[in-house]
Amino acid sequence: MEPLTTMRIQASFDCNICTQGSIKCNPLRHIQSEIQSEPGLRNAVRMAIPLGKNQFDLAVEFATVIQVGEYFTDLSRWRLMSCDPLFTAELGRSYQETAFSALTQMRYQYNMAASLIQVSGDPRLANWFKSEIVRIEGLLEQYR
Repeated sequence: MEPLTTMRIQASFDCNICTQGSIKCNPLRHIQSEIQSEPGLRNAVRMAIPLGKNQFDLAVEFATVIQVGEYFTDLSRWRLMSCDPLFTAELGRSYQETAFSALTQMRYQYNMAASLIQVSGDPRLANWFKSEIVRIEGLLEQYR
């Protein structure tokens, strides 16, 4: 089986809890309800990580990336790059401070979701988490 692909989307849901990046809500439910009417997309998105600012990282079946992107604003091309919207300098903070803070929060969100998913026994999802957390850790080292 193919590994899962990572997408970054921006989406506004009626649920303020998940759009703010809280782990108290499961954004995967909202995302799946948006795309469930499309044939073949019901199980296309395997995980949704809330990042704040109405942004989410998704673990997506590779064959469905284009179709999923049609439902949401796709920010994947800027993900974890200097132009990543999550890294935009905030008032009173440098770019590096903002990027480090965003990556630290992102690592926290990924670790929380990964700890919950361990019971599922899905090796592709476990590998997806492992590779994404390693990528985030590497970027954190650059901003220390």
